[in-house]
Amino acid sequence: AHGGQILLHESSWNKMLSYRDDDKESVAMFRNMGKHTLKGISRSVYIIQAIPKLLSSRTFPPIKTKSSQQTPSAAPLMSIGELDEYLAGVGGIRRSADKSLPVKETGAGLPSLTRFRQALVFGLPKGTVNSARSSMPRDPLEPSSGKKERRRSTPARVDIDAAVAKP
Repeated sequence: AHGGQILLHESSWNKMLSYRDDDKESVAMFRNMGKHTLKGISRSVYIIQAIPKLLSSRTFPPIKTKSSQQTPSAAPLMSIGELDEYLAGVGGIRRSADKSLPVKETGAGLPSLTRFRQALVFGLPKGTVNSARSSMPRDPLEPSSGKKERRRSTPARVDIDAAVAKP
């Protein structure tokens, strides 16, 4: 990913859909980057580019993955609902109505927010989201094994922690 670029794979997209609020206007636009083969994942997965509305006029170079298939950079930006409909129509990713991920509630009834969701809701101030996993708190939606996690120096797959990389 390039500076300011946020990439999601299918699992992250589905988790984000579980937080979707149709009453609120999204602060991000999304672009289907097509199916790609990633290190550590045995099948091709859809990659979704999330772009904060403030950066929606910015263009990024094509992503580099193990597969040679690339979506042209002219793929249109869509709202979360439009892209959800499109991907469901082409049989790509399950629809948001098929939510199997629970939405955890904390405190005074506010939903727990992932780092990605926090970045979208509160903007992208410098240092809020970065590629250094060790400097970020644990995602509250990921179950804890009770064991201390051993961190890898390189990610085995694309995930939300690698969403924004330094240019």
